[in-house]
Amino acid sequence: MSLRITTPTSFADNNIGWKAPVSAQPVFASFFNSSLKNVAPGGAQMTALSGAQLPQLNAGTSGSVLPSATIQAGTYCANLNVPQTPQMTIMALINAPAPTQQEPLIATYGQNGARALAWAPTKNPGTQMHAFVETAAGTSLFADLDDSNFGSWMLGCLTLDVSTTTGAVVNADLTNGLSTNTSQAITADTGSGPSLVLGNYGLTPTSPDTYATQIAFLGIWNSVLSSADQQAMRAFLQNYAAQYGQTC
Repeated sequence: MSLRITTPTSFADNNIGWKAPVSAQPVFASFFNSSLKNVAPGGAQMTALSGAQLPQLNAGTSGSVLPSATIQAGTYCANLNVPQTPQMTIMALINAPAPTQQEPLIATYGQNGARALAWAPTKNPGTQMHAFVETAAGTSLFADLDDSNFGSWMLGCLTLDVSTTTGAVVNADLTNGLSTNTSQAITADTGSGPSLVLGNYGLTPTSPDTYATQIAFLGIWNSVLSSADQQAMRAFLQNYAAQYGQTC
């Protein structure tokens, strides 16, 4: 049995887990509101990376401060122990400064083996949310979203489907109604790749000008959520954030 919530409840000390208000359940979900625990029932837990610290928790205050964790390339990051799969949805409620370099939010890029993924705020050349997916056959798909909404809470959503001969990647800012997508012919990819990493794709930052990002929710699905389910998740998180005086 699992539990669906509408209030800022901690799941750190229970064995029930959390049920998302959508048709498919995530393999990873964390609200970072009292622990780093994956509250998806039966899901793997994040672990430290050698040479780095786990993301640092920031206590919230009802009505004014949203609970979150700090992630920062090369300093605060974690192995999520969730593999990259041919179909995925990744949602992240983040507050990131306007980027000056590419610093990863979620990535497998830089690890050994076929397949790679990088989802990162970047200034390349404008302010963007960069999305890159590589298949086992070496095909690269890009979906870079021009977005000037950094510096406030926003709900990003990355979906990918490389399980058929038409690969598709959609990169969206659900808070501000922005999205971009790419679709191209590929060799169908049916296997799993390396584990996703939160906050870094390696322990060497892309530049010394790294910056801290706050993350208040992370959800990962091994499926492509429909637009209706994405909006249902946004509505759920809007209600959650509103209890801390924030909007998303």
